[in-house]
Amino acid sequence: MKKIKSIMLISLLALVISMCGCIKVDIKQTIEKDGMSEMRIEYNMSGMLDLIPKEEMEVAQENFLSNTTWDNAECEFVDGILIMTGTLDVSDVLEVTETDSGTLYKYDAKNVYNIFNDVAGEENSISDETMDDSALSEQMDISYTFTLTMPGEITSSTVGVIDGNTVVIDMFDLPDHEHAYVESKEDNKSISGIGAFICIVIILGTVLYRKRQI
Repeated sequence: MKKIKSIMLISLLALVISMCGCIKVDIKQTIEKDGMSEMRIEYNMSGMLDLIPKEEMEVAQENFLSNTTWDNAECEFVDGILIMTGTLDVSDVLEVTETDSGTLYKYDAKNVYNIFNDVAGEENSISDETMDDSALSEQMDISYTFTLTMPGEITSSTVGVIDGNTVVIDMFDLPDHEHAYVESKEDNKSISGIGAFICIVIILGTVLYRKRQI
């Protein structure tokens, strides 16, 4: 029954969106070295706050907390923004490779589909097919943004704008790619330390040698 109510609510929201548009979905995922990730999803519906029954949003919060697979899940509705947070284990889809110079990480950003669908339910799931209409999204002022933070420095990303260990992705760009790999590297600090020590020894040796030549 709870699942049915949840589907009805999200369907109601979808109807409202189709009538007046203006909704922004921000998905943030911060992945740690062990594959555990901090999740945060924000549905910003502040532009149509008067059209959303308060009681229905309370039901949505209860259903999320009852059905989610996230750990430490929390949910609140503040000023027209539905905020869901929790912890998710993605170690099964995070590729980790140890090398002499450091640790390499590789993650398919399209896994965000699975994350979102786990929260939204089958009736409101997203996929390449549903996201492959950026023109319509612009007309209705709808945006889906995925902000992914990786362990280490991001070295490459199929889509999005990279800033250090974070990449910001417009999810309407995802259908253009079979995979949206994001790769990062965390340098081996002990190796870096040894390298710095060797450099210092070489410099000191060179200085002492020159002094002896004078």
